[in-house]
Order: sequence, then C-alpha cells, then structure tokens
Amino acid sequence: MRRYYSIILIGLSIVGYFFYFSNRYVIGVPTEHSKCLEARYFIIDTWDKNVKEGDLVSFYMNVDNHFYPEGLPWVKKVAAGPNSTVKVTPKYVQREGAAAIPLDMEYMLRVLLMDNPIGTPADYTKTHELGSDDYFVVGETLNSYDSRFWGPISKDDIRGKAYAIF
Repeated sequence: MRRYYSIILIGLSIVGYFFYFSNRYVIGVPTEHSKCLEARYFIIDTWDKNVKEGDLVSFYMNVDNHFYPEGLPWVKKVAAGPNSTVKVTPKYVQREGAAAIPLDMEYMLRVLLMDNPIGTPADYTKTHELGSDDYFVVGETLNSYDSRFWGPISKDDIRGKAYAIF
C-alpha cells in the first residue's frame, strides 16, 4: 500500500489543480459576427474583477441595445474607468487627460443602418460622465459595437479580467 501513496498523491494533486483552474478560468471564443478585437481566443479570470483602463474585460451585456440579448457574455477593452469623462466623436474616443483612441464609427453605422436605423454619427457625438461603478468599453476594429453606441457598463456586470491568447 505504501508504494501507492505517491500515485494517489499525484492523482489528487492533478484533480485539485483541475478543479482550481476550471472554477477560476473560462475560455472565451468570440462568434464570427463579433470580431471587434484583434485576438481570437481569450482566457477569462473570473476571480479577478479589478480592471483598469487598457485591460481587457469580460462582462455580461445588461445594457439595453438594439441587436443583442441581455446576459450575453462579451470581451472588450476598458477605455475609461469609474468617475471619468469620455468624449465620443465619429472618429475617436477620448478619456479626459488621455490620448484619443482612433475608432471610426461611420462604417459600423452604415452597416447597422441597412436593416436597423439607429441614428447618424452626429447622434453619437457626446460626452459621457461615468459614475463610481461605470466602465466605458471599446473594441479595436471597424466592426465593434461597444459603449460608443450603448453607453457604459456597470461593475456588477463584469465577469472577470480577460487575457488574449491569440
């Protein structure tokens, strides 16, 4: 029986690591129609919800929008954190005191206007004052449907910090 102790210990260690990683991490794979980030696969750390500007974040869509159901998981980049002021124009997003993020929304609006009129670029030129639990999230491609269109997300909707795999 003594010779089986090491095998049992190794087996329990493997099972323990499996449960730890499967409870903490989730693999995120975007759908074909949601190519808004340069990466294709993500690891989501569901225990780490301490996100800051520049981080990738996974969240549940709980903002009223025209195209996607509530509760759908998303991954976007945090452009601005709580208590920030964000200026949105058809050509860029800028957090007060930071460099502008060049994002052209005119392409996306033309695509969306084909079937579901949601406005013109002028309708989305605005300034958002974020609350103490709000985050402004954006994508990195022309296809990104993000906070520029539906506003900030709440800290309560954050699923965890995301990391691009490839």
